[in-house]
Amino acid sequence: MKQYFLLISLLLSGCATQKLSVDDRQKLALVRINPIARISSQLYYYGPEQAFSSLGHAIGGAIGSGIASEAFDSSTNNSKYPVYNYAPTEDFQLNRKSIQLYAEKKKIFIDKIVLEELKKALENSGKVHLTESPKQSLVTFNTNIIQYGFSVPNGLSSKLVPMLNILFTLVDVDGKIIWKANDYTLPLGNPVEAIPADEIKTNPKLIENAWRDAARSIITNIINDL
Repeated sequence: MKQYFLLISLLLSGCATQKLSVDDRQKLALVRINPIARISSQLYYYGPEQAFSSLGHAIGGAIGSGIASEAFDSSTNNSKYPVYNYAPTEDFQLNRKSIQLYAEKKKIFIDKIVLEELKKALENSGKVHLTESPKQSLVTFNTNIIQYGFSVPNGLSSKLVPMLNILFTLVDVDGKIIWKANDYTLPLGNPVEAIPADEIKTNPKLIENAWRDAARSIITNIINDL
């Protein structure tokens, strides 16, 4: 069983699915980061309660697009940091909706976190030159957050690790995708230290730190492959 889980983790490791050509690499001289990171699904949550009743789902569900979550509500997509009138008490029940609203109430937004980490990493990489002007840029760096949320690292754990799946693309001025890469975190082998599930109720900073660490890990892998 351990060998099976290891094989799954290896097979699902992220990588660039479309490499840069020699000519296209020259376009990295002027790169603009798209200020809107698309969010393609609602928050994914697979906590200790679900894991206890259904061992094995943590892996299968995590690699999907939040199949255990409710239907996608387009009103929450690309919302540019909304704030909801929602203030759960410290004993609120952990679930997909409560965590999402709790994070947003505390002004913790996954798209904001990812874009901040992407900008810092690109600036420090020395591989691209950034510009904020659409007219000057030769390519646009787009971000699509396919999945985000939390999961138990295994079926017997009472802790949570951040789930994050991001697709990055570089698009030139003609609308052609010149580079594409995808990477994600899994319950097994997650690069971020697991946190006790109950502690995020009283310390929302743990949510932000977990997502930020996951984003930083993914972006580092992606830029190394750029």
